[in-house]
This record gives sequence, C-alpha cells and structure tokens, in this order.
Amino acid sequence: MKNDELLDNVRNSVTTGAVNNTKLMPATTFSIRLEEDIKKQLDEFCAKIGISTNAAFSLFANKVVMEKRIPFEITDTQPQYHQLISAQLKEREKRVADPDTTWYSHEEFWQTIL
Repeated sequence: MKNDELLDNVRNSVTTGAVNNTKLMPATTFSIRLEEDIKKQLDEFCAKIGISTNAAFSLFANKVVMEKRIPFEITDTQPQYHQLISAQLKEREKRVADPDTTWYSHEEFWQTIL
C-alpha cells in the first residue's frame, strides 16, 4: 500500500470507521505525554496538511504495523535527547524500586514504567 493510499484509509477510518469499505475493529483510546511546545507544533503541522493529530498517530501506528519497523531512521545525532531519556528512565527506575511508592491505578503504573 502506498503512502497516499494509507493516508486516505486513515482519513476515511477517522471519519467513517471503515477502511476500503470494510468496517474496522472497535477503536481504543491511547494517550501519550508530549512537551507542550511539541504538541502545539504537531497540531499546527497536521492542520496545515489537512489531517488531525489523531489521524497522524493512526497513520504512524498503521505504518509501523504494516512494515514491522519504525518508518524513519533513528540516529545518534542529538545526544542531548539521549541524556534526557536516560535521566527520565533512571528516575522511573527509582520510583518503581521505591517500596513507598503509591500507585493509584494500573494505568498510572504502566505510564510510569513505559
């Protein structure tokens, strides 16, 4: 499936719930955390190209599943991001290992460790 066709299918599924006139399986809610500025820039970009942010993430997820890979190259050209991610992971490890940590829900636990 070509990128344009995939994009059309995602747009169609978001508005009608069907792809290629085939009813989709029930959708589920998926939430992620983004820096506020990144979210704003993403919303602006998506609006500029005529899709919703939800459709953009659906497009990404469909592409990953279809290709069984991340659809772009991940490189080590920005070490500051690696340092930030490493620091966040260390903080999460501390919280998970702390016996005094209180988890209010399964969702909170999984969001913390993922």
